[in-house]
Amino acid sequence: MVDSQPDDSARDLINERGFTATSDRAIADRAHTNLALIKYHFGNKQGLQSAVIDYAVAQIGDVAAPLPLADFITLGIQTLPEQVDNPNFRLLATALAEAKHNPKIAEVVRRNLELFRIQLEEMAFEEGYGRAEAKGLSVVLAALFDGLFLHVLLDPQTDLKAVAKALSRILEPASSPPLSDT
Repeated sequence: MVDSQPDDSARDLINERGFTATSDRAIADRAHTNLALIKYHFGNKQGLQSAVIDYAVAQIGDVAAPLPLADFITLGIQTLPEQVDNPNFRLLATALAEAKHNPKIAEVVRRNLELFRIQLEEMAFEEGYGRAEAKGLSVVLAALFDGLFLHVLLDPQTDLKAVAKALSRILEPASSPPLSDT
């Protein structure tokens, strides 16, 4: 750990054990630092957990891309199988599951979901969706990505190319011909 920024060791330990079973002391041991330093920078276990989630989100980066929204969504869905083993995405899946039982984790997850939705909303607004429509679409798309990621974690055989193709079809104007199945 460097200054007040968690590192991969904290994330990896939480991925192995889960939030509840991972102590500050175990993280300090894994990070080769002392517990007092962790307490100084993060205050308590909840502060450290929040910082680790924020760290994982920062490692993933902003979703904004110079792509049309439909292409961004298709690409995001098609690359989900690669993300299953990404430790930052795995931590976010663990945080989503933990959020139901831990109000502090739920707060951090909600904050990060809101940032994701804002980015999606801006992408949709820039493509001509009205503000209210873009906001609604951002909620649907964020839920879609969350749900598909969790689904792929549980069922790695999910045919995401078919999912991406179907979703692209939904997002295309009604006058466009259907995509072929080949």
